[in-house]
Amino acid sequence: MKPLSINQIFSALTKIIENAQELVEDAELLLENNRYARAFALAHLASEELVKFQFLLPVASELARNHNVNWKEINKGLRDHRVKIGGAILLNFMFEPPQGGVYQASELLQQMSTLKDKNDMKNFSLYASQNGHDYFKPSELIDEQVAVECVSRARELFMRFRMVYSALFALTEMTEEGLRQFIEMPEFQTLLHALGSKTDLSYFPVLDKQHSIADITAILNDPTFQPLLVQFSTLAEQASQSLNQT
Repeated sequence: MKPLSINQIFSALTKIIENAQELVEDAELLLENNRYARAFALAHLASEELVKFQFLLPVASELARNHNVNWKEINKGLRDHRVKIGGAILLNFMFEPPQGGVYQASELLQQMSTLKDKNDMKNFSLYASQNGHDYFKPSELIDEQVAVECVSRARELFMRFRMVYSALFALTEMTEEGLRQFIEMPEFQTLLHALGSKTDLSYFPVLDKQHSIADITAILNDPTFQPLLVQFSTLAEQASQSLNQT
C-alpha cells in the first residue's frame, strides 16, 4: 500500500461510505427476492467495508498530528478479512449498551471467538462448500432468518457510520486544513490526552488476544474517558445537525 495524504484518505472515506450504501441496498433487493444467501454475502461485505472507514479515519488524525504510521500494518488491516470481521464485532460490542453499565472483557472475548465461524459463513454464502461429510449450496445453508439478521445489522452499522461521516464533513469540510483545526479544539485535545498512547497507530491491536481485549474494555469502562466520549459525540451530533439544516 502506498502512503496516502489526508485528502486522499478523505476521498477514500467518501467512496467507502458510498460503496457500503450500495452493498446494503443491493443486499436488501436480494432479500426482497428471496435470494437469502447472496443477500447475506453482500450485507457481510458491507460491514467489512465500513470497518475500513474505522481504520482509515484515525490514520488521518495521526497524520494531522504529524505522527508516523506503519503503512504496512495498515494495509494488512484493510485487506485481512479476519481483521475486518474482528473490527465489526468490536463495533457492535461498543454500540450495544452493556448490562449493568460495565463492558465485560469475557463477553467481548466470547464474541471474538466467533470470528472464524463468521468468516466461514461468508464463504458458505458464496460457494458450494463442504460442511461435515457433505457438500452444500449456499442456498441450503443460509436461510431467511440468518439473512434478515445480517442485512439488518449491516443497515444499522451503515446508518451509524453515515452519521459519523456527516459530522466529520460538518467539522472538517473533509480537508486537511479543516482536520488540523478540528484536532486543535479543546474537546478533541482533552479526548486525546485521556487516551494517551492508545491513539498510536504504528500498529493495530490484535483483537483476538485476551490481553488486548482486556485493554479495550478497560478503555471503554474508564470513568474519565466515558464523559469525554459523550461530550465529543454531542459536539459531533450538533455539527451534523447544523449541516443538515443548512
